[in-house]
Parts: sequence; C-alpha cells; structure tokens
Amino acid sequence: MTDLTASASFTHTPWDGSHPNFRIGLEPLGERSWIEVDGQFDTYLGEKQKLLASRHDDVFRAEPGSLAVQEEALEMVLAELDRTHRDTHRRDGNVVTADGVRVDLDDPEMPPLEKAARLVQEDLVIMMPDDNGWRLAAGCVCFPSSWVLAEKFGKPIEQVHGPVPQFGPGTKNAAMINRIFDKLRTEIPVIRFNWSIYPDDALFHGAGRIGQTNDTIDQPFLRVEIQTLHKMARTGAMLFTIRIHVDPLTVLENHSDRQRLARGLAESLAGLDEAQCRYKGLTKARGQIIARLEAIAATRG
Repeated sequence: MTDLTASASFTHTPWDGSHPNFRIGLEPLGERSWIEVDGQFDTYLGEKQKLLASRHDDVFRAEPGSLAVQEEALEMVLAELDRTHRDTHRRDGNVVTADGVRVDLDDPEMPPLEKAARLVQEDLVIMMPDDNGWRLAAGCVCFPSSWVLAEKFGKPIEQVHGPVPQFGPGTKNAAMINRIFDKLRTEIPVIRFNWSIYPDDALFHGAGRIGQTNDTIDQPFLRVEIQTLHKMARTGAMLFTIRIHVDPLTVLENHSDRQRLARGLAESLAGLDEAQCRYKGLTKARGQIIARLEAIAATRG
C-alpha cells in the first residue's frame, strides 16, 4: 500500500450525485489548470520513478511513429507548468526540477512522453486517429484503475472501453466518443470525472478488480479520476490526462458537509444497475457501504 496521508477534505467529489454514473459528461476546462500539484507530489512522483525503473514495459508504451506527437505533448506539459506552476517547477536551460525530481529534456534515451510524465502527478495517454477511429498510440500510465496498458495499447477507443457497461464496440456511447474526438476544438480542452471505491489506497491497480464481487470492504477508499482531453494543434492527435485522488471514507465522517456528501454517495451507489455495480467490483459490498453512509448522514454536529 502507498503511504498516502488523508486530506482534511476532498479535492473533488464527483461521487456526491453531481456527476451522473456512466455518462460521458464532458465540460469545458476553462481557465483551470489541467495539471494539479498538491501535498502528495513527492509520493506520486516517487511511485512513478519506482514503477518506471522496475516495470517500465507495464507502465510505458509508444508506437514508433508517435515521436512527433510525444514531442508536442511534452511541449504542452512544459507550457502549462510554466503558466501555472512556476512555484514548484523550475527550468534551467533544458533541465526541469521539482521537489527532488530532475528531468533532462535533452536525454536521448528517454521518450518525450516519459519526460513529461515524470514531471507531473497525472498519467498521460496519446490517442491518434486512423481509418478505424482513434487508437491508443502511446501512454505512460503508472496509476491505472483496474486495467493494464499493454492490453489496451494500439487498440481503438471502443476496445479500450470494452469492459465498461454501455461503452464497448457497437454501442451508442462508443460512436459518440469517436465523434467528440473528431470535433473537439484545439482551443477548448474538456474535463470529466470518474470515481470508484477500492479496498486500499494503492495508486497502481492493474487488472483483476473489475467484475470481482467483494464480500466486504472493511476500509473503503474513494478513488477519483480527473480526466482531461486536449486536441493537439500541430499533429491533430489527442492528449488525454488522468489524475488520481485517493481518500479513505473516514475523511467523510468528520467532514463539515458530511450529511449531504454521504447521502449523495449512497444515492449514487444505489443507482448503479447490476452490470455497473459488477464493473466497479461492488456487487456484494454495496449494501455494506450504503449502510455506513446512511449512518454518517444521520450524525449531527
């Protein structure tokens, strides 16, 4: 397990009923930064360094023809860091440092997308268009939520989303996502939210949880994904970012808005159909968690 210190509050709460389950739910990013830096920066980046050193092929893949797109993605990350995070990221020539992390932009042995990913808490994925739609052409995914990069690498978006209820090949949502990717404007990046509940706070969760029916989850952790999409101006490819937040459910017990948040999460869980609940691995744990949330919602003070 990763040693994550629970925050006093939650950074994002898409599980509170504000974002309907299993919807595409894109909205303009606006002036918000699509790179988040918080008090867990050193923990996340430390995990990335370990995974890239010990399991490189599990967390990084790139097609040989993706180099130009990777370079554009690196430029975008560097520009956003310069725009919004000069206090944490310092650039001296072609060397970028941040809280002990050092990336040499001139290193010929390191792919551009990996250089970018080593500087941020987000995972980075590149989607490229072809005759079959959009495919996953490159990625540095150190913190997957129950999937493996190697299994999705090179596949079209509908196969990437294959296990997700109502999003696999031939579905209306799969066709809609391809159309959204086609029409997305460079000047209007978008953001969406996803959430799940896990029995631990590990950042790296490979395949194996989806479809499992946990009897109980004694210490539930709320796992939130912040996803952004950016149509790339020069290459026309798509930069997809995934930022993971993990907080124990115990944070909710002392939250100032715990009654509303607990009710919202209980309603979100109750609203999952059988396939959605199974996908989240909550078939047997859902009732237990809802009961706990109802108890939190009933507290006063």
